[in-house]
Amino acid sequence: MTKQSGTERYAARRAEMAAETRTRILDACIVILSKGVAELSIPAVAEEAGVSVPTVYRNFPDKKTLVTETAMYLRDLRRPRAEGTTTLATLHAALTEEYTRTASLNETVKAALMSEPVLAARKDSGMRESRIKQSAELLAPATTGMSAADKERLAKIVAVWCSSWAQRGFADVVGASPEEAADIVAWGVARLLGRESLSDEPVTSKKKR
Repeated sequence: MTKQSGTERYAARRAEMAAETRTRILDACIVILSKGVAELSIPAVAEEAGVSVPTVYRNFPDKKTLVTETAMYLRDLRRPRAEGTTTLATLHAALTEEYTRTASLNETVKAALMSEPVLAARKDSGMRESRIKQSAELLAPATTGMSAADKERLAKIVAVWCSSWAQRGFADVVGASPEEAADIVAWGVARLLGRESLSDEPVTSKKKR
């Protein structure tokens, strides 16, 4: 292993400190967002983070950018798995992991996730369309015989079912645990695809044999 020079160590430490400061600002923005739209301002975020207002602006040029980056940071807190790695066969396990992680988030993070600025940032940045597209790609191997309209409807249903909103709804409305919610959604997706389970072939195909 090549030994780092003093200059390289200093540069690495500076980069580490910059990343730590950025994370502190994002965490502070989450706290402020959880309190309501009226509380959101750059000075309020700076005070919560324990940094100066210019430091916030050095990392995020304006409030819109700060909120957008915070929305993406919240997404990663809730859904750390790599995009595009889930298949129908692994959806149940992925949902269980995602729902469990969402349920474990503290109330401050949950409130920030549902805040108006974050929801608006997700819409403006194309996160909604991205989730629908991911759902369509996930379902593509099992929806070749469907019309374009039905594929779109199904993709939207699955996008909602795989969201943090769905996990919270299952918990609040019917008292389902993350594991139970994942079971229900996996069963629902399979049934919409005409399957007994996500790992099976369509029921109609079995009947033709």
